[in-house]
Amino acid sequence: MDPKNSANELPSASSHPPAPAAATPAVPAKPAPARRSAFGEFVPPAMPAPARPTPVADTPVINYQTPEAARIAKAAKVRQYILVLGLLGLTLAALIYALCVSTIGWHNTLYSDRHQFRQSQTAISCYYMLQNGYTLDYETPVMGPPWRMPFEFPLYHWVVVWAVKTFHAGLDPSGRGVSLVFYLLTLVPVYFILQTLNVKPVHRSIFAVLMLVSPFYLFWSRAFMIESTAVCLSMAYLACVFQWAWRRGNGTRLFPLVLLLVAALVLGVLAGMVKITTFFSFGLAVPIFLVRDIFRWPVPRSWPIRRMIEGLVVLALVEGIPLAAVMGWTAHADKLKALSPITTYLQSTNPAMEDWNFGTIEQRFNFETWSTIIGRCGTLTAPEWTFWLGCLVAVLFTRRRWKEVLALVVLYLSAPVVFVHLHLERDYYMYANGIFLLGAAGFCLLALFESRHALTIGFAALLITCVAAVAEFSTAYYPMMAKNNTGLQPVIDAIDKACDKDSVVIYMGLWWDPTLPYYSQRRAFMIDATNPAWPTEEDVRKELVAMKDCKIGCIVEIEPVGRIERGFVIVAMKSLGLDTSKELHMHR
Repeated sequence: MDPKNSANELPSASSHPPAPAAATPAVPAKPAPARRSAFGEFVPPAMPAPARPTPVADTPVINYQTPEAARIAKAAKVRQYILVLGLLGLTLAALIYALCVSTIGWHNTLYSDRHQFRQSQTAISCYYMLQNGYTLDYETPVMGPPWRMPFEFPLYHWVVVWAVKTFHAGLDPSGRGVSLVFYLLTLVPVYFILQTLNVKPVHRSIFAVLMLVSPFYLFWSRAFMIESTAVCLSMAYLACVFQWAWRRGNGTRLFPLVLLLVAALVLGVLAGMVKITTFFSFGLAVPIFLVRDIFRWPVPRSWPIRRMIEGLVVLALVEGIPLAAVMGWTAHADKLKALSPITTYLQSTNPAMEDWNFGTIEQRFNFETWSTIIGRCGTLTAPEWTFWLGCLVAVLFTRRRWKEVLALVVLYLSAPVVFVHLHLERDYYMYANGIFLLGAAGFCLLALFESRHALTIGFAALLITCVAAVAEFSTAYYPMMAKNNTGLQPVIDAIDKACDKDSVVIYMGLWWDPTLPYYSQRRAFMIDATNPAWPTEEDVRKELVAMKDCKIGCIVEIEPVGRIERGFVIVAMKSLGLDTSKELHMHR
């Protein structure tokens, strides 16, 4: 080689060592798509993890799964399987228990239970609907012509009548059965509500167990009453609204969201018209849920004004339309009550009815009022105060789910704060709001299940709660359910012998408890003389004038007859040509 040209020659490939293989370029990870919150606000996506370069072929792969870590992972998986099987088994056992317990005394008379007048009032309306067909202006023939004094929208009555005609069952068992079915159906919307609150599917069975073993709900869910129907519709309404907000935040398409809103409107209208005092607390839960993203920390830099306006419009629709329907139904019911001089006093605008429904300021600040109302909470699960103290300790210990517990306690208290007199006088009104307190207890137990160090304690607490609920039922409700009261049968037989089926029976001194009119299957004019203000003698005379074309079967006098004296009634009836020849005298 020429030394002069050696500097200009290119080196050959064989003169250098081979270059190392280049690593495969890293593929950047795609960022997660932006999503909306429950109120519609855009939530920024989480930052993707930095991409790791693909290792070179000759780089050794390190196995970080040590035997100790594998053993821990396997033990955790076994515990999870045991938890799932345990909760599912407990839920199945609670369902079987609820079905068996609810059928105790299934064919007993309605006056074997508590608050017989309220059950008989619903039953007698269903009885005459069986004869007159499905109607909106249904009869409750206990206060004379035109026999109508509607309070609730008759959806429950229609279902009961349909069940009697379809299954050819008795009226009392059908009423109990429909009530129980509506309560069991309430578990479905509860499941979907818990989904929106980020409760795992397996943990949702905790709430089902509490509902299925609750002594209070097991007893009243078999009563011939509209309570379970109102709660089921209200809970379904709540589930539709919650699902709408939750799916909207997750970017669900428009059509399913519209269907959820339409379903919420229909269910809200029905729930409100069936029983507004039940629907009230559920309606209050809607704005609490929809605006929850507004009150969060840290405060967002910018408020999504347009999305907030859209949310407020939806809130106004799902709250305003049911409220308008309730007002329309109430006005229609008041119009029917105005047709009789006695049922006029039952109109919603009557000051006496307003005091009965809402109570007084003094009652709201009376210690005995709240000790009575809150003292009934023991029948929901366990009567001991240690149970509720344990729920509080569970939340404070785990520092989990305290927001849900606080919101549910507020919803529980909202109903008696507004309708304080109703909740003070009638214990079954807790059916409307007691389910929120059960939910609060469920979240307290859930806090233990979600805590890694208290899982065993949570399962043990749930078992103890079930045992305590069974014990409470056996002492508080079972003796009443197991005994069939037939004490009124001699009176019913006497009425049956004294008058025909198509005749009217006049009752004096029996308030307006429809138990005897229902079981004797005869229309009634019940002169309630226990109230110091109404009816007056003039009201009674006007009602007797309206009965001049009615066939009078007999007069039933229960001593003492009260403020409206027997002599006045007899003289007024004779002056109108009404039959007074048959009288039955009884004592309380």
